Amino acid sequence: ANASFLGQEGALGGLHDMRHGVTVEAQPFVTATADGLRDEISGDFTREDVNPDAGLNLRLGFSSYALDVTANPDFSQVESDEGQVTVNERFALFFPEKRPFFLEGIELFGSPQTLVYTRRIVNPKAGAKLTGKFGQLGVAHLTAVDETDAGNAWFNVTRLRRDFGRNSIAGVTFTNRDQTGNHNRVLAGDFRYVWGLYYTQFQYGRSWTNGGGSSVGAPIWQAEFDRTGRSWGFNYLLNGQGAGFDAQAGFVNRLRSGVVTGHAFNRFTLYGAPRALLENLTVFFGPERIWLYDDFGFEPGLEGREQLDATFQLRGGKEIALKPACDEAIGMGGCDAVRHVVVYKRTGGNVVMYDGMVWDQTYGDYGSFEEAQITTAAKGADSMNPGLTMNLIVKSGSNTFKGLGSANYQSGDFQSDNI
Repeated sequence: ANASFLGQEGALGGLHDMRHGVTVEAQPFVTATADGLRDEISGDFTREDVNPDAGLNLRLGFSSYALDVTANPDFSQVESDEGQVTVNERFALFFPEKRPFFLEGIELFGSPQTLVYTRRIVNPKAGAKLTGKFGQLGVAHLTAVDETDAGNAWFNVTRLRRDFGRNSIAGVTFTNRDQTGNHNRVLAGDFRYVWGLYYTQFQYGRSWTNGGGSSVGAPIWQAEFDRTGRSWGFNYLLNGQGAGFDAQAGFVNRLRSGVVTGHAFNRFTLYGAPRALLENLTVFFGPERIWLYDDFGFEPGLEGREQLDATFQLRGGKEIALKPACDEAIGMGGCDAVRHVVVYKRTGGNVVMYDGMVWDQTYGDYGSFEEAQITTAAKGADSMNPGLTMNLIVKSGSNTFKGLGSANYQSGDFQSDNI
């Protein structure tokens, strides 16, 4: 048994006497540009002097560790980032790392919080990296010089990770960014213990930032308890971030600075008999809360909501989803009612019922809504399935109630060859 579905699969054995020699990869490159301009009066075309550029990527791969070095790297052949909506955003967007130099051994830098995010090094002039495992000890270190308009920024990132048991680890992470007399340092320790279908993990760290004549220090921590079972699972999580925490070599959402967030999600799944009408019933439920950091443990949550989702998977691919939702704010009396959204599928499309009212393409009781937003979305953090998403704000007393329904329909008719 294991606290993940993949870990509950079979084991691969019978591999022995495997040897690995030293792998050397050298990728030199030379480019040259010569900008030119046509004179609008004479029509003559003049060109500037040739501007050559050269660089090198070098990798030495040993049996248990690898050394990577780069000088003036060229990332022109790297795959482009996927598009994301950047209009009116108050927070940074996360883009996965795709540059080959940084991808090598990137998993060894991972920790519960994203304290190491190499995309922070935007325009590296040079860098060196050591990654590998020595027995049960994983070692990862990165040093890089980033060229910016304000001068060169030096990054030093180190993580040590000790494996124990079958899947448990303990580690420590240190990051440092120095630039023109200013610095940001983060030190954190973490622990993850796995047994059976359960795991628990903790992390505590602190940042020290010196810049502009002032110094700021703030903590960050996380506690998580999880069970991943076929019929019963849960995830209980608390995240705390002190005001002023800053990880300039990581990706930590500073909008959550000065607060503690938590949830207690539960899942129950009931499986029907073979060839039965009901293939499975899955129920998700649990609360979410946000506290001011200094009030955590002493005051009620600043805001939060209760979640209850029930999904009936029927034979033939049909699905019925019951999703009541309620947002609760402090001082507003809580949730004294629950609005129900039911989404079910039939041949020809989706039908939505909201508090017993059928919502289709031709009719809707719009007078009961303060605001209705209907969007289409691909699969992502806000939409587990691609399709239609509705956000309905209902007129009901002094509270603001939000009903959220999503409908998903998949068919061969939507293949690119048929459009």
